[in-house]
Amino acid sequence: MRFPVHRQIVISSLLLLGGLMGPAGAAGQTPADGPPDAGGEVSLAACLRIGLSQNPALAAAREGIRIAGEEAGMARAAYYPDVRLEGGYRRWQSHAFIPEIPVPGLPSTIGPIDDWSVRLRASYLLYDGGERAARYRGALAAAAAAGEDTRQLRQDLALAIHQAFYALTAADEARAAAQQQLARTRNNLRLTEVRLAAGAVSKADVLRARVEAADAELALVRVANLVEMRRADLNRTLGLPVETPLIIDPLVDDPAAPTKEEVSAAMDRAARQRPSILALRQRLEAGGQEVRAARSRYYPRFSLDGYAGWRDEEWAPEDADWSVGLSFSLPLFQGFSRRHELGRARAEQDRLAALLREARQQVRQDVWDAHLRIGEAREAVTAAAVLVADAAESLRLVQARYEAGAGTVNDLLDVQAALARAEAIQVEARMNLRQAQATFRWSTTDLLPEELDH
Repeated sequence: MRFPVHRQIVISSLLLLGGLMGPAGAAGQTPADGPPDAGGEVSLAACLRIGLSQNPALAAAREGIRIAGEEAGMARAAYYPDVRLEGGYRRWQSHAFIPEIPVPGLPSTIGPIDDWSVRLRASYLLYDGGERAARYRGALAAAAAAGEDTRQLRQDLALAIHQAFYALTAADEARAAAQQQLARTRNNLRLTEVRLAAGAVSKADVLRARVEAADAELALVRVANLVEMRRADLNRTLGLPVETPLIIDPLVDDPAAPTKEEVSAAMDRAARQRPSILALRQRLEAGGQEVRAARSRYYPRFSLDGYAGWRDEEWAPEDADWSVGLSFSLPLFQGFSRRHELGRARAEQDRLAALLREARQQVRQDVWDAHLRIGEAREAVTAAAVLVADAAESLRLVQARYEAGAGTVNDLLDVQAALARAEAIQVEARMNLRQAQATFRWSTTDLLPEELDH
């Protein structure tokens, strides 16, 4: 794949501009991009804006774009002449060796002499077999690859933010379920104490109910601690201090699932548009330019060289000193280094081509696996909802029988524990579905809104 030079220049310029604008944009963030106020609720969209503006990994990636842009500028410098101002002083003496023309009285040495010089030297490479063009196009392709790597990092960070946000949401839901379980155990404890006072049950039933209530309190403490840990995970992903008192908005789940036709189209689109694929294509282009640069070493090089200045035995020098000429160089033998360099460049290009084919297959599998996980998670959510409804109805019936004196406290507490397990399964199933949906959108490069995907 070859891009016209003018298109590569545009790409490199835009990437470099984006890298240079990065720190300025961070300095001028809007309040929505900054840390949330204490007690304020933050939506998933707001978390994405915060993370994409403050995460240190993205800041490092933006500097990588700047580095690639500067390297492209370094490669372009070979098109300009090399101009230098030179000057120096030396004192020298040398033997005057003239064996064929003996001259009586001629001294056998020359000097010592003071030698002062000031000159302006310039050289320009006229022809190099295409190496400059290959190096420059390769640097532009590398800069474009750095930009695509940054886009992929933004997608990966967005997925991490989604996963952390959903994990915190699940922890909040688990805490709410633990609070309900604690309320139920305390209500059961009250019932057993009432029945103990009426002489209908033994004290062992009260002790069993107290143990269950204490266990529910301990479970609530563990879940509350889990909430804080998940909040710290989300803060770290966003690039915020882990102790930031972040409160998230409730989620509105999207029940839609992709159809088979949408999955097929998504696989094709991801194989073409995934930033990691585009980055590999740019690296393959850079590899092709490396091959052209290595091949150029078999051609001669023509250079125009010259200097002009003054040279004399005293400061300041007054005698004119100048030279201009055309030179060429053609390597004849360098220990087969040129052949090995060309072979290495071709092997590297073949390796990148193989990696690109493998990456396209992997991308298609990512989309397919994410689609299957959505189906599995949706079935789990449906089954968990039925499980919770059945367990809640069982608890209602057993509790009514216990209040009427027809049941035992063991039956009541066992059904109560079953409801708690069902609620935990439901919380996990919801989280898995949300994360599976986010993973599918990530695999299709559709996780970020268009205004944030740049």
